[in-house]
Amino acid sequence: MKYLSASVYAVFLLTSLSVQSKDNNTQVIEKISVVGSSQNIGLHEVTNLFGHNLTSLESPRSHSILSPNTLDELSITSINELIIHTPGSFNSSFFGIAGGMDIRGGQTDNFYRGMKRLINPGNYQTTINPLNQIALHKGAPSPIYGSGRIGGFIHIQPIFKPSDLQHTLGLTLGQYNKRSVSYSLQGNATSNSEFSTDISWFTEYDNSDSYYHNNHSENIYTQLASQTLFNNVPGRLSIDLSFQDYQGQQVTGWNRVTQELIDHGTYISGSAIDTDLNKDGYTSGSEVDQIGGLGGFAHGQQGGCCSPHFVKLNEVSPNLALNNLGKTRLSPRNTLIDESDIANTQAWDAFVGFDSWYLGNWKGSIDNFVQNQATHIQTSFGYEQQAKIDSYATKLGLEGEVKWSDMYSTDMSFAINYHTSESDYFVDFDYQYFDRRDISKGVTSNDRILLASQDTHREFSNETTTNATEAGFAFNSYTRITENLNWMVGARLDRFTIEVDDHKQSKSSIQTASKPSYATSLSYQPSDNSNIYATWQKNHYINLGFSSNLSKSVLEDNEAILGSKLMELGFKGLYWDNRLSTEFAIYKQLI
Repeated sequence: MKYLSASVYAVFLLTSLSVQSKDNNTQVIEKISVVGSSQNIGLHEVTNLFGHNLTSLESPRSHSILSPNTLDELSITSINELIIHTPGSFNSSFFGIAGGMDIRGGQTDNFYRGMKRLINPGNYQTTINPLNQIALHKGAPSPIYGSGRIGGFIHIQPIFKPSDLQHTLGLTLGQYNKRSVSYSLQGNATSNSEFSTDISWFTEYDNSDSYYHNNHSENIYTQLASQTLFNNVPGRLSIDLSFQDYQGQQVTGWNRVTQELIDHGTYISGSAIDTDLNKDGYTSGSEVDQIGGLGGFAHGQQGGCCSPHFVKLNEVSPNLALNNLGKTRLSPRNTLIDESDIANTQAWDAFVGFDSWYLGNWKGSIDNFVQNQATHIQTSFGYEQQAKIDSYATKLGLEGEVKWSDMYSTDMSFAINYHTSESDYFVDFDYQYFDRRDISKGVTSNDRILLASQDTHREFSNETTTNATEAGFAFNSYTRITENLNWMVGARLDRFTIEVDDHKQSKSSIQTASKPSYATSLSYQPSDNSNIYATWQKNHYINLGFSSNLSKSVLEDNEAILGSKLMELGFKGLYWDNRLSTEFAIYKQLI
């Protein structure tokens, strides 16, 4: 009661002072206005996904949108962490390098400002730029984006803040020698009577170890995005540049896997026979051929890749036997990684786009996207890959609105797309051995293979150049049929051309085809906070490999151009003053 009396007295005293000040008119009370914007779940605009001014609630697809604020609040720094926020997605990183992800059981495409990026399941680590908006979309991309896989795709869009320049410096230290420093600059860089330029620049340097022994990575990443708005011309110029230099190793896991190893960490120990005949610290292909009988561990020369699949016990070569056979406890941090292994990639890209509003509500655009990537991977148990990829894409777009009445209209988008890539791909796996290495003891000359680029007496297993081109015309529309009923429909026609040059066989294979893709959705909104939709989609795309490559056999088997279908029925709802978002979807997908 004592505290209550004091509180009442304080309020009374303040009231008295306020009245007295008013009566004497000797004190001016300053008025303070606080203005904020609500970021309700599910109400983000998603024009970058369909080309129409739709909210996440209105769009007839299932997706998750992560704003820069969300990336920062949840400390999302790796593409592996994105799967937490996308039901139905999985980690697809190739041999431990966080490059890509799977959505609904299929590998995802990656788009930047509506332009397709080079596929990266694990050539290098995909850096998350916290200044970008990331949309994780289920289903094939909109027809105006170009061809794509049916499972889903990732779309990255830079976000600009038209305010004074803001500098941010970040430092991250953590377990396993985690060391990362970053810098960001965002805001209005210049503004005058003719134009205004906003920039978004993020750069990061990371030099860290990992949970696994001998796994160290060094990563340099920088991206500068800009947009310039002209005061005298109704247009916008966008210029973006990005560069990344990644140096690491593949995390190739365990060998000699048994249930006992998985359950209790009990590993089969033992050394393989001596194959380093000249004692130079490596096992060469010629030494393997001279010894013979190692087909159970090798690919290629001893009976074909992964062959034979099954052998009888009396047919197993005595040269496959292990010396000092036993069992030991294996640390989960020990893997096949050799400290000399490398997985290095340099990648850069440039985007130049111009949007102009000349025909009333209609907007014309032209976008250009150039990419370059060089990758070199070596694992000492017998695998090597070298790849150099160049890519160019351009898109002409036109979008606007056709009004049928004061209430009903159709949003229309048209696009002409062209995308081409060239991949020089060299891979060595003829003498790839997994089980020879005793990872409880470490690397020896008997399991460190002399790779193709190091061995002057042999060549790479495959040496190919793949040229893939797609050119197409597309449209997409969104019609408000009634106040609650909406219809989205889109289609595209692509001309695919694929050429594979096999340098070892001095042969070329070419395949061309024209394929249609189309999608339609019907959505009904019984209230402002709910949406029921049905979607049907059919799509075609070029089935490029990890380094935008294809083998000649894929073309000969007519598997270079694949088709897929999607049928989906879904519901979206917003509750609790738009703070709770609910999505439910049933789908059937044919790949």
